[in-house]
Amino acid sequence: MKITSADRLVCADLGGGLASTRGETEGELAPGSASDALSLVLRGRKLDLFESRLVEVLHHDIFRPTEDLRASERCALAYRRMRYLQKELGLRSADLLANPQHLLALHGWTGLIDGTLTTLLTIHYNLCIGSIVTQGEGRAAMEPLLAELESMQSIGVFLATELAHGNNVQAMESEAVYDPAERNFVLHTPNARAQKFMPNTGAPGIAKLGVVLARLKVAGRDCGVFPFVVRIRTADGLCEGVRVTLLGEKPDYALDNAVTSFDQVRVPYEHWLSAGESRIDEHGVFSSTVKSRGVRFLKSMDRVQTGKLCLSSCGVTLCSAALQMTLNYASQRKTFSPMGRDVYVLSYRSYQRPVFEAIATTYATALMLQHAELLCRRNGEAGESEINRGLAMCKVFVSSRTIETLSRCRERVGAQGMFSANRIISYLVQSHGVVTAEGDNEILLIKTARELLLGVEYTPPSADAQLSTVPMLESVDFLLELMRTRERTLVLRLRSALASGRKRAGVFDSWNEQLSEAVELSWTHAARLALDCYGRALDEVTEPSARVIVERLMRLFALQEIAKFATSLIVDGLLSRELAAKIEPERERIVGELYKDVELIKGAFRIPMSLLAAPIGEDYLHAYDFLKDVTSPAESYVRELEHLPDSETSDVAASA
Repeated sequence: MKITSADRLVCADLGGGLASTRGETEGELAPGSASDALSLVLRGRKLDLFESRLVEVLHHDIFRPTEDLRASERCALAYRRMRYLQKELGLRSADLLANPQHLLALHGWTGLIDGTLTTLLTIHYNLCIGSIVTQGEGRAAMEPLLAELESMQSIGVFLATELAHGNNVQAMESEAVYDPAERNFVLHTPNARAQKFMPNTGAPGIAKLGVVLARLKVAGRDCGVFPFVVRIRTADGLCEGVRVTLLGEKPDYALDNAVTSFDQVRVPYEHWLSAGESRIDEHGVFSSTVKSRGVRFLKSMDRVQTGKLCLSSCGVTLCSAALQMTLNYASQRKTFSPMGRDVYVLSYRSYQRPVFEAIATTYATALMLQHAELLCRRNGEAGESEINRGLAMCKVFVSSRTIETLSRCRERVGAQGMFSANRIISYLVQSHGVVTAEGDNEILLIKTARELLLGVEYTPPSADAQLSTVPMLESVDFLLELMRTRERTLVLRLRSALASGRKRAGVFDSWNEQLSEAVELSWTHAARLALDCYGRALDEVTEPSARVIVERLMRLFALQEIAKFATSLIVDGLLSRELAAKIEPERERIVGELYKDVELIKGAFRIPMSLLAAPIGEDYLHAYDFLKDVTSPAESYVRELEHLPDSETSDVAASA
């Protein structure tokens, strides 16, 4: 994929490689410009050398868009891309696990190219290797396994979810029975319900090492759920006792998902990932410094929490790319006007509003991601429940808003958005996977609501606030106070309703009756957190033009959220009818102001169009000229790649 001079300018913050050509293009943004400041708000940091190198490697031909491939070929290509990336970047799990920013960058940038590749990377590095490193105690038996995974001689997989239990992983029935005579475990799937559902274990010819969650049983005692390292398959085939049934295809998401089960598979004692907190002595007696089975389970699933961050990073980047392409397209595509002359479609307010509101929301998702990342780095200062809840709300908020944003972009670019070449439809499919992965959004919303109502490391915001700021829609303080008051009102109302309901109808029926409003509480809590993040980011913006834009984006995001429950605010006496009537006109006015700065806003996304290689990315009227040079069908593409010499590197990689 060719790197243009314009892309070199876009990537000027990368710190090397592409950045070395800064100044080649006229109209270069000066350091400290408004676009630079906006980009810093969106990204939270300047890009480092790792990301610079990553972007360069992703320009290699192996990552170029492909069509006319069967699902099995797409899957094979994703694995080949994975190994190529590891080799060219020299990826080391120690760096990725110790430096979350690199792990997040890997997810964000690869997500733009191949959603299947991103999924493989997150399973391999975060879930599989991450679990072995954090819970394997650094024992010698893990070293050769980690070496296999590090070199990708074997690909890591993670097997937790079961066919009958879905998100209720704690109810799993897979069992690892301790055999005192052999001092090992017998891993077994006792029934059809306990089959592991949809791990990527199906592709033939690819060696797989799995972290398998199973219920440990010692002398008939249920000791809780633990992870075990299990060899699933070699390059020659499935290992003894492992059964795999491939699942059907998923549109534009070619992972080798399968139903997997175990028939009396022997697992060495050293492959039990007990984090050094649980042990079985020479007499076959289990003991643990962690007394609660529930806490042991949460420790077993620890890397799933980090996975929420990884997936959120991908969502933010997908939105940024889609919005940048949409703005590029809308700035070129002309249509009729009442004046009799053609105008750009972006000139119409009906086009501007959904796009700029999506931009305001994307900044909110980016700031929420930065907040969640900070929570993880503050581990020890913030409580574990607060951190896990922050990660859950980040993943729920980002993934749900990603789907909304991508849907808007797909519609805004019309028929162009239906083609895979323009990426957006593929991103939309990918984002639906994020909603379900690492905990289904609906379940996380319900769990969060329960914690908020029980006050688990949580106090309702602004408990003594009485909307003390002047009630005006131009005030970010007033809008933020409205959000906080709405959250507090919901908490107090639900606590009262649940308390009286328990006496009348019992615990389950009382909770069930209030469930819809409880989910609304979680959504309100997430939006309030995002608005808090906006406020902190605004305080740090010193460049005048950028500060004005961020404040407008913040108010636009706040107003679109407040509009959802404006009627309730009026009923509760928190918002006057007169002020509520001004919300829609104010949203229109802010959008009109933001439109004047569209070039600054578009420039802040900083996604190289050469990386996306999408026809609508730049000059879409002439981009389709490339089709005359494309041979069809392209079924030989993967076979061509198989014959690439292992030593082949891209020009940019060789020069780095």
